[in-house]
Amino acid sequence: MTEVVAMGNGTKAVPDRTLNVLGFLCPIPIAKTRETMLMMNDSDILEMWSDDPQTVQDIPALVDRHVAELLSIESDSGEFRFMIKVGDSDEQR
Repeated sequence: MTEVVAMGNGTKAVPDRTLNVLGFLCPIPIAKTRETMLMMNDSDILEMWSDDPQTVQDIPALVDRHVAELLSIESDSGEFRFMIKVGDSDEQR
C-alpha cells in the first residue's frame, strides 16, 4: 500500500485530469474515480481529491483491480490528493 504523505511531498507528475469528490462519502468517490479512469487514455494521470477517510483504503484497492498505478497519496487538513496513472492496456494483471 502506498504511504500517505504530507501535501506537497507526493509525485510531481502533472495531471491530465482532475476529479473533485470533496464532500462525498463512499461509494461515490470510488465510483466516480473508476468512471473517470475508464474514460482516460493509457499513461494519463488522474488527480483525485477526496475528504472521505475511507478512500485511503478504497483507492489502492480500486487501482489493484485495474491496470493502473497509484503514484502517491497526499494529505492535509482531512483532504486527500490521489495521483493515479492509468495503465498501459498491453500490461497483464
